[in-house]
Amino acid sequence: MHDSSDLNNLSVTIDITPLRGEKTGIGNYVHYTLKYLLSEYNDLQINGISFGIHKFQKDSHEIVKKLHRNKHIPVPVKILYKWWKHFNYPQIDYIVKDNSVLHFTNYYLPPIQNKKNSFIYL
Repeated sequence: MHDSSDLNNLSVTIDITPLRGEKTGIGNYVHYTLKYLLSEYNDLQINGISFGIHKFQKDSHEIVKKLHRNKHIPVPVKILYKWWKHFNYPQIDYIVKDNSVLHFTNYYLPPIQNKKNSFIYL
């Protein structure tokens, strides 16, 4: 367990796309991971980013409301992934700034501009 003072300058962005549409195993993972982090680490700045056109599941609305920031890119996921694959743009660190940790959960890692940034890319 970390001392809460260790977390004061830590900012985490988590891909919350799996909380949209029909929730699968990875959606449950994201839901319960956020639920735990938000209840146990008050000093941790937790942000969300999501993609696609589906709405959040009802049981995830309360969790999403508790996030420090929530950014949504309303582009269908399949189109966005193909776009990133062919054009490598826009890089995710251009979209979400000032983060210590970027955690992407749904089998695809978006392109990143500066891999030497000080954040962790999970």
